[in-house]
Amino acid sequence: MKWKLAVVVFFLGIVLGFSLGLYINQPPDQQGNYTLVLDSNYKDIALSLINSANSSIILAVYSAKYYPDYPNPLLDALCQAKSRGVKVEVVLDDELDYNKETLAYLKSCGVDAKLDSPKTRLHAKFLVVDGKLVLLGSTNWSYSSLNLNHEVDVLISDSGIARQLKNYFYNLAS
Repeated sequence: MKWKLAVVVFFLGIVLGFSLGLYINQPPDQQGNYTLVLDSNYKDIALSLINSANSSIILAVYSAKYYPDYPNPLLDALCQAKSRGVKVEVVLDDELDYNKETLAYLKSCGVDAKLDSPKTRLHAKFLVVDGKLVLLGSTNWSYSSLNLNHEVDVLISDSGIARQLKNYFYNLAS
């Protein structure tokens, strides 16, 4: 009996996986455009977004690790954006000790960085640039996540989604 259940679950997994693959590969809808971002491609795309920012950057992320002996190019790019006059705001989860080091680093270069409330865990990971571009998914800003892990994110060009995430961000930051 158990093997029959295993076979059914296996085939349901194949059908669901195939269906999800068809859904993901559909052309963008009329309200915005999206691009699937897999694994280590995230770092290059996030860097490009940050470096091209003109007015604002909002980042909410569970884990962002500052390595004094090994620069995190994304954190450095946030500092450079701030020095270009871009408004940069960051919220990190408060439960990870190394986020406090990252917070201090970001504040040292003028970034408006905060920890979330200790009452909840910030597990969201999103970047909003200039109120229209969103990078949303599973990638943390740590060496492992940026270089070793399998991660899935979506780059979305949609000011409506960007606005909703901005509102969500300000609820986290308050």
